[in-house]
This record gives sequence, structure tokens and C-alpha cells, in this order.
Amino acid sequence: MNTQVSRATGLDQVSKALQSVHQHLLTFQAERAGFTGSPLKLFDRATKDSAFVWLKPLRDAIVALDERCADSQKISPEESKAYGDQCRALLNAETGPFRDGLNAAFQSKPEAIWAVGNARRAIEALG
Repeated sequence: MNTQVSRATGLDQVSKALQSVHQHLLTFQAERAGFTGSPLKLFDRATKDSAFVWLKPLRDAIVALDERCADSQKISPEESKAYGDQCRALLNAETGPFRDGLNAAFQSKPEAIWAVGNARRAIEALG
């Protein structure tokens, strides 16, 4: 198996797993904020409303992964590990706004716990 392909595939799998986490957390925050608008309005609100700001580090991680996967340059083992370390640090943070939001979501959205577990497994598969 080509390790370059497997590294790119690994980063893509992490991105998809984090996208699932983001979807569950976005739904949680929308419900918590009482939002009932269209997906387009939710997107606008999620990027502009301070109630959703705690999700920004997760969005940024997904964007960075997707941009890197779209780049045709080879992904080194060190680079793959660095992306994994950044994502792991985000999901494993013990304090901060993201951790607070994640803990709150875990109380009412068990599917968010499952999605985070899947994301952690995808990150660990990077090596």
C-alpha cells in the first residue's frame, strides 16, 4: 500500500469524523440557543453569533485538514502526526470554552459522545 495515499486517506477520515462531531455539536448549540431557522441561516449564525464561538477551533481544524487533503504535495509522516496531535489536543482539552461546550453536549446528546469516540479512533489510526 502506498503510504502517501494512506496518510492522505487517514487525514480525510479524521476530517470526516470531526465533521460528524461538528454536526452533533452544532445541532446541540442550535437547540440550546433556541434556533429554528434554515440550514443557511444556521450556517450564518454559527459563523457570526458569539453563542457558537466555542465551535470555531473545531471548524478551523476541519478546514485545515480539508485544505491539506486538497493539496497535491506529499504528506510526510511528521506532518500527519502533527495534524493528529492538534486534533487530539482539541478533543482532549481539559479546560476552555470548547471543553465546556463539549461537556454540556455530552449531557444531552449521547450521539456526540459516540462521534467523539469515532474521531479519536480516526486520529489514533494516523499513528
